[in-house]
Formats: sequence, structure tokens, C-alpha cells
Amino acid sequence: MRGASLVVLPLESEDGAGHDWFANAITSDLTTDLGDLRDTTVIGRGTARLYKGRDPRDIARELEVRYVLRGSVRRHADRSRLNLSLVDGESGAIRWAQTIDVPRA
Repeated sequence: MRGASLVVLPLESEDGAGHDWFANAITSDLTTDLGDLRDTTVIGRGTARLYKGRDPRDIARELEVRYVLRGSVRRHADRSRLNLSLVDGESGAIRWAQTIDVPRA
């Protein structure tokens, strides 16, 4: 694959099973937005769901991608917090990580 290639794993919901819909919505948005980047190949979210909870190196090898984006989401009062990390599929090393707080308004 030319350019960057990655898969966005389903985000984990830290709010409990009843709130998986929110984590799924954020995952879908991330997948769509990253897929719009030029010269970037992003694996579809239907396929990505099959790899939830697996080792990023195994995922990258099977899907032939360079990076695996994984993380979690939590809602608290008037904010949502995303914890994201971009894992190198070959080494398993975290290449980028960030906590993002977003107003829920």
C-alpha cells in the first residue's frame, strides 16, 4: 500500500456496556475523517470490529497496514475524554498518544 495505511479499532467505552453506542459513533467518525486524508488507506470499520482486543502487531500483519489506532472514550459531566494511541504495526511501539477533552455541548 502506498502512503499511510491504518486501521481504527473500536474504541473502548469506559462508561459501561450501555454506552457502547457513543464509542461506536466516535470510532465511525474517526474512521471516516482519517479516510478522507490524501494518500491514506484506512480499513473499513466493519472489518476493524473483527480485530478488537487483539495484538496490534498481529492486526497490522494480517491487514497489511502500518499503524493501528486504538483507545477509549469516557463521558463525564459536560465533557467527553478520548484517550488515543497510534501503534506501529511492526514494532508494537506507540508512535503517538494523546488525551483529548471535548465539550459535550
